[in-house]
Order: sequence, then C-alpha cells, then structure tokens
Amino acid sequence: MRLFVGRYFMKNVLVSLVAVVAAALIISLSSFRFVTGAFDRDHIGDQVKIAELITTQLDGELESVVKSASSLLMDQEVLQAIYAKDMEQQSSSVQQIQHKLITYSKNVKNIYSADLYLPVSNLLISSTNGIITASAISDETVRLYQTVEALRKPLWMYTKQQSSEDVISFFQPLPVQSNFPQAYLAVHIRERAINNIIKASKADIPHEALVISESGKVISSENKSMLGKFLDSDKQRMLKDILDAPNRTGYIMERSTDTFTAFSRSSSTEWVTALRFPSRDFFSYKDDIFRFTAFLLFTVAVVALVVLPPGYFYMYTPVVRLIRGIRRTIGQDELAEHGRFPDEWELLREGHRQTEAELRQLQERSGKMSVSVKELALFRLLHGSYAQSAPEHLAAFIQEQGLDERNKYWTLVVEPEPEISESNFNQDEPSLQLFAISNLCEEILRQNHLDGFVLPSLDMKHVIVLCSAPLHARERQLTGVTVLVAESVQNAVDNYLKLSVSIGIGDTYTLREGIHHTYSQSCECLRERLVLGLGRIITTGDINQKFIYTYPYELESSLLKELKMNNQEECLGIFGEMFRQMLDARVNAPTVIKTAYALYLSILRVVDEVSDGASLQVKWEVASPPCWDTMEDLLQWFRGEFFPEVFKTMDLMNENKGRQTIEAVKEYLYETVTQTHSLTSVAEQFGLNPSYLSRLFKKLSGQSFVQFTANLKIEKAKQLLLTTQLSVFEIAEAVGYTERTFGRVFKNVTGTTPANYRVQHKN
Repeated sequence: MRLFVGRYFMKNVLVSLVAVVAAALIISLSSFRFVTGAFDRDHIGDQVKIAELITTQLDGELESVVKSASSLLMDQEVLQAIYAKDMEQQSSSVQQIQHKLITYSKNVKNIYSADLYLPVSNLLISSTNGIITASAISDETVRLYQTVEALRKPLWMYTKQQSSEDVISFFQPLPVQSNFPQAYLAVHIRERAINNIIKASKADIPHEALVISESGKVISSENKSMLGKFLDSDKQRMLKDILDAPNRTGYIMERSTDTFTAFSRSSSTEWVTALRFPSRDFFSYKDDIFRFTAFLLFTVAVVALVVLPPGYFYMYTPVVRLIRGIRRTIGQDELAEHGRFPDEWELLREGHRQTEAELRQLQERSGKMSVSVKELALFRLLHGSYAQSAPEHLAAFIQEQGLDERNKYWTLVVEPEPEISESNFNQDEPSLQLFAISNLCEEILRQNHLDGFVLPSLDMKHVIVLCSAPLHARERQLTGVTVLVAESVQNAVDNYLKLSVSIGIGDTYTLREGIHHTYSQSCECLRERLVLGLGRIITTGDINQKFIYTYPYELESSLLKELKMNNQEECLGIFGEMFRQMLDARVNAPTVIKTAYALYLSILRVVDEVSDGASLQVKWEVASPPCWDTMEDLLQWFRGEFFPEVFKTMDLMNENKGRQTIEAVKEYLYETVTQTHSLTSVAEQFGLNPSYLSRLFKKLSGQSFVQFTANLKIEKAKQLLLTTQLSVFEIAEAVGYTERTFGRVFKNVTGTTPANYRVQHKN
C-alpha cells in the first residue's frame, strides 16, 4: 500500500531539518569560539612569556655590565682625575687610567670600548681610540655628552662609533652620588650581543623583533637600517599603546596594520621589547579549526537528512491510519480534489464535520432538546426546591422518584476551561462539549463501580456528577474514591477531548439533610479557582483551610494618599503589594473579593471627593459583579480598566488645581527671591511630593523648577546691578548665591558677566 504523504508531513520534515541544522550551527559556532579562544590564550601567553624572557635576559646582560663597571667608578685615580683641571699635562696619570680602561674592556665580554670624558680638562680617554684632546673630539661626541650632562642620571642609549660599529652605550655621571657631575664614564657594548639574545628566541612564525626606547628610538633590530632611528607612525602608535598599558607585559592588537604585538617593558631601563607578528600568520590555526567545524556541520546535516524522514514516517503512522479511515467516509472522488499532497488538517476537519453531522442526527433522534422527568427532579433537589418543604412531602417526592433514602449523596461539578485548552471544539458549541464530557463521566463511574447520575447544568456551563453510596460507607474511603474519579475525569477529558477542566467536590449529605448543600459546596469550590488557579481538583478541605489575614488599612491609606496627589505609578505599586500580601497569606476567594470591593469603594469615595460627584464608566455592580476566573483576571480589571478610568478623572480634576498650585508657588518664589530655595523645601512648604511638583511645574510652566528659580534670581540681580551701587559679591548674596556660582549662572542665562552687564546697560 502506497504511503500517504501530505503537506503537514513535508512541513514537519523540513522544519525539523532546519531546526537540527540551526542547532548544529549554533553548537559549532560556540565550539569554534571556545576552541579558538583556548588556542588564542595559550599562543598569546607563550609569546608574551618569550617577550618577558628576552627582557629579563637583556636586563641581566646590562646589569652585569653596570656591576662590572663598579671597580672603575670607585677607583681612586679615576676619582682624583675628575676634579683635576690639568689632566692633559699629567700624562702618566692619563696613561694609567687608559690602561685600566683597556684592561676592563678585555675582561668583560662584548665590550667594544670604555671611555672616560673629563669636561674640566676637555679630555676623552678611550680604551679603543686612545687619548683625545679637546681639539680632536668630534662635535657629535660633544653633543652626545652634553645630552647626558643635561639628564644627570645613568642611562643606556644607542650610539654609532667612528668604526661604524653599532654599539649600545651606558653613561654614568661621576661622582656617582653627586647632582653636579664632573666626568662621565661611558661603556660601549656591541649591539649584536643584544641582537643575539633576540635571535635565540626566534619563533617559527615570521615576525619582527625590536628593542626600542620609550622615546621611540630603535635600540636593536635585525634590520640594521632602523638602528638609532625613530619609529614610523604605525609603530609609534604601537609604542603609545604599550606605554599606556597598565601591566609591564602583555599584548596589543593593531587593527590598522593587522598585526599582533607581544611586549615587555624593562624594569631597569627605559626599553621595551616588542615581538610583532602578522595577524594572519599568527592566528593561522583558526583556518584549520574552521574547516574542521564546517566538515562536522556538513556531516550532521547529511545524517539528519538520512535519519529524520524515516523517523517521521514511523511516527506518522497513526495519522495515516486516521486519514485512511476518513477516505472511506469521504469517498475517493472528494479526496482526489485535494491534489497530490493534500492538507492533512483539512481532511481531519472534513472528517470531523462528517462526525458532527452524524452526531447531530443521533441527538435529534434521541430528543436532544428534551429533559427527562428524572433530571428535572434531580435539578429541583440540587437547587434546594424542597429545602423548606414538610418532611412528609419530601418523603413522598423521594419515593415517587425512586430515590434511596438509605444512601448519602455528594456531587462533582466538572467545568471546562476553554482559555487554557487546545480543543477543536468551537466556543459556541457548549452543548457538544458537555455531551462529550458527560459520556466520559458515565464511563468512569462504571469503571469505578460507583452509582450516580450525570447531567449538564441548566446554564450549560458545567456537568454535574451526583454520586451515591450506602450510609455505612466510610468517609475516608469515599473521599479517596472520589478524588480518584475526579483525576480520571480530568485525564480522560484532556486525552480524548483536548480540554482542560476544573472539578469541585462537595461533602456527603442525605436526601433529608438536603443534597443542595453538596452542590453549593461544589460550586463554591470552583469559585476558589480565583486563588488556586484553573485546571484544579478542589475539595471543601481546600476552601476551609485556616489563614491569618487582616485588611491592610495602612497600605490603603498610602494608596489613597498617592491617588490624591495623582502619583499613578506609586498607586499601582501599592495596589500590587496589597494583593501580594493576600497571596502570601493564602486567603480564600471570598476574602479576595471582599478586599477588592472594599478598596474599590474607598477609591470611589476619593474620586467623588476630588471630582465633586463625577461618575466613572467602569463600575462594580453588586448585583452583577465582574466575572473573574483567576487572580490575573481580577488584577487586569483593576489595572487595565478601573485604574485608567480613575487616573483619567484625577488628571482632569488635578490639572485645574495644579494651575492654581503652580501660580501660588511662583508667587511665593517672587516674594522670597532673595532666599535660597530647593525643590524639596518648596514642596514641603506647600505639602506636595517633590517629584509631583517637579512634573507639574514642568508641564504647566514649560520650564523646570531649577530653570525658573535661576531666571527669577537673575532678573532680580539685573535690577540690583542697574539701580544700586552694590558690588557683585553683595548682589550675589542678596539673591542667595555664592559669588562664583552667581557669576556662572548669570553668564549661562545672559551670555555675559555681571560686571559687563552693568557697564553695557548703564552706558
């Protein structure tokens, strides 16, 4: 037999495929970000550590040079020479110092030259270039030492010797502890010694390694043409970012040049080690991870395409069977009109219409519109028609209807909840709903071996299940069976009719006690849905639970106070707090209604006082109160219908009073312009809420309270400037300002200073 495939089936398969692919895409992207993030952290951390290691080695190398020079710094002949003014004539002393410099240069690794410059004697003693007198010292060398002399501190810098050897020089002013150097010891080490440290940590990824000073000069680089030169603009931005960084080691991403830089700042010198990588090469592993993620995503999509359709074919079997049954009911000719891929829901609706037509025919045949004599008798008992009758009349009626006086009776009232149901029943078909529910209830009574009657209510809102049991039956046992029956009814109605129902259960009574009591209790239980919610099984035990609750007079007083001041948000907040307290106290539905009605009357009284008897369109009539099934419905009525009408009325009344209030406030400010006022103090003066006064002032005067008081004081100040000889300081005090604040506010308002204003307008 050919498999039936419809539009709904195809939509389900397509939507599922899209959902699986979308979920796989989200997971893949999340995984991609997580994995690349982990790789980024490790890779970046390694390069930062390498930069830090290079800086540590450089600091160690330079520190060893500085420590090795300590012997020269403390040498007595060197110290005596720096104060001598005729060292060029003391050739033996000069040669001894040169010999010590030569010995130092040979003993310390990577030393190119060691020099002692004596400005007083205009003499330069060098281990490499010999003894240079003033006339032979180059201008470049003199400028170099002048720079060092201006700084007056030990420093390292790049220099270039006459032999074109790239060197890095250490300059130490002498004596060491003096702020007025008399000589300078220069130790020149070969730049390649620094560059060898950088090369030893060369990474597999092509990159550029630099040692630069904080001023932007290149100290060491594989590109020898850059040595001693300032960085270009791109690298200058990089250096600025490095110097602005809070930590001495770290990394920066340069978007403009698409480069990654790991850096480390030296703690002993003003140098920065920077390792620059092209971003594409540095993060090349991301391409491999992306390709692998794309492959996984493609694999998931293929697997979903292979697995999902057969799975849906299997799960679709019950629908196919139902549609095949409908085919037999509708006929092949009508079914062919739906095309190659028919709409399953349309077929089901057609079958439903056929079933309804058959059901209506059956109902017409069984006299659907008639009510049996037995049902009428039960309705009279349930509604208490015989409650006040004489015992003999009641006994005669019971015997006439064939009821058993030796039984006790109780009711279950089953009411559908269309608001939370997914049923295909139309809202205008209550009789059809109750008919289906009644059939299920009768079947469940038979399954549980309970005697009883099932009948719909006269207003067609619920089904009444009247159960009976012998007088000697135990109450606990009956309670358990009744709850079991109620749960079975709920489950059956939900499974077969896709309807949600609430069930109220009354206590047991004899016919002489009056079974209208149990029906009233069941209906009262259903009213408790207001608190407990829809779709519940509610017993008299649920509505008789003890609770402690007193009417919140303080909250009501606060709400009415805020209402009089037309603070709408505060009113709604207090209103919500009142009902939160009720819910926390677990009150019953009658208490909720009483509290709500008391609050309604109090608000009406306030509206009546303020509006001189104006009536609201939204009313709570005692004879026909609003119909609320849940607490949300009650709150929505207040917030969505009642309070908006109240606020609208209060707005109309308060606007006229507000204009009078604002005029009074302005008059008060005119009279006390020389005093210092704040929004809070003025609000207290008139017994108003500061925020309410602020809103009202802005609305009715077109400017804020602060702007108005400032303009008022400035106008008074203008008058005093033009009509009195008071100083600006005195005028500022007269209008309640300090001189500084007065000048700033006056200029903001008039565009000029008080003194200029006085001069311009007097002239």
